[in-house]
Parts: sequence; C-alpha cells; structure tokens
Amino acid sequence: MADSMWFDWLSLLLCSSVYLILAETAQSGTENIEVQVHLYPSHVPQGATPTFFCKLNGNFDAVTIQWMKDGSLLPRDDPRFRTAHSTEGYILQIRILKASDAGSYTCVANGKNNSSSHSDSTMLYVIVPPTVQKPGKMSVVEGSNAVLNCTATNHLFIRWQYHGQFIDYLPRYEVNQMGAQLTILKVTTVDAGNYTCIVYNERFSTRETVELVVLGMHVSSFPNVQTVLWCVPFQEDLLSLLTLGILASLQVKQ
Repeated sequence: MADSMWFDWLSLLLCSSVYLILAETAQSGTENIEVQVHLYPSHVPQGATPTFFCKLNGNFDAVTIQWMKDGSLLPRDDPRFRTAHSTEGYILQIRILKASDAGSYTCVANGKNNSSSHSDSTMLYVIVPPTVQKPGKMSVVEGSNAVLNCTATNHLFIRWQYHGQFIDYLPRYEVNQMGAQLTILKVTTVDAGNYTCIVYNERFSTRETVELVVLGMHVSSFPNVQTVLWCVPFQEDLLSLLTLGILASLQVKQ
C-alpha cells in the first residue's frame, strides 16, 4: 500500500513538472523573438524607393507585425507605403520618397493576443537637392578686389565656373574652405561677365549665376573744368587784344 501511494505521488510530481515545462515553453515562444531591422543604404535620395527588412529570429508564427515612424503607426491609406512578407522576413517599401519621410522606423512584433511585444528601429535620412540663394548683380571698380558669395544649404562643397571653366584653383582667384566665397584679385574689364557657383551634395547639384560688372577708370571731368578755368583768362586777354587792335585800326583810318 505504501509503495502504491509513493508511486502515485511520484507520477503526479513528474506530470506536474512536465506540465510546467510545456507551459513555460508555450509562454516563452514569443519571449525569445529577436527583431532586427535593416535599411541599406540609410541615406536615400529624394524620389527613390527605400526598402526596410524586418527579420525575426525565433518562433514568429503566432505574431503580428506593425510598422511605425517616429513612434506613430504608418498611415494605412497612403499608397506610397507598401508592406509584404517574404522568405527574408517582413518588408516595408516607401515609394517616391519625400523629405518629410526622414525619421526613425520601427518594426514591432506583437505576440499572440498581444502577450508580448518586441521591436527594433533604424534611421532613414533623405538626401534632398541643395538650395542656393539667387545672387544679384555686383559692380566693382577696375583694379579693386571683387568678392562673390554663394549662400547654399544641404550641400557638401561648392565650385565656381567662369565661361564654363572651373576657376577656383587658378591664379588671382581665392576660394574659402567651403567654396562659398570667391575673391578675384585686382579685377580688370576682362574679368567682367557671369560667374556660376555649383553646389554639390551626395547625389544632387544646383547652380546659380552672378553677374560681375567692372567699372573702368575713366578720366574725371574735373580736369576739363580746370582747363576751362585756365582758358578763361587767356580768352579774356585775347578778347582784350582784339578789341585794342580794332580800336587802333579805327584810329589809323581816322
């Protein structure tokens, strides 16, 4: 009788242990999920179609996937956002990328009945064309230095052209470190014309043109005035001499 009771207790203990192990395994099915989000490259030009990959490691048969941007669910009514499921995992595509699409994207794996949630995030950077402030016409006097400025945003570097040729490394031209300022030393009338600044970033380039007007060193009008002043006494003397000559001739005739 004692042996039978001992066997019953042992059987109950083993069954309980097996039940606990199975229950623990069932509950931890989604707890062991590892979520990895990949986007390559992370810097994508405007207008392109980036693709996010969300890979799950573990038991992901009983999970649902959600995509979020900057902590908010992506709009379902926007046809630019497309989701799919492939052998590589879950996919999110953004068509006709906009500057406003930049931000943090998160793949959320929710367990069955929302029992658990796992996620991973990655950043998307949108490359947009540089913008350049349109410069106005600039006038300088011949022999002085001309300073041309190119004010731009979203750029990496700037280069300058004159008549279609790059000039930022030629003599008499000085360019600051970022290329935003071009100085022409001791300009002449030959330097007059259109100068173009070309602004570059990783993918795009934008250009604007500034017209340089060189004012020549014309003779001042003041020397002419001085000449007139010198001529006035001479003209008065000549008039006086002519008057005296006429009077003298009249006296001789008389």
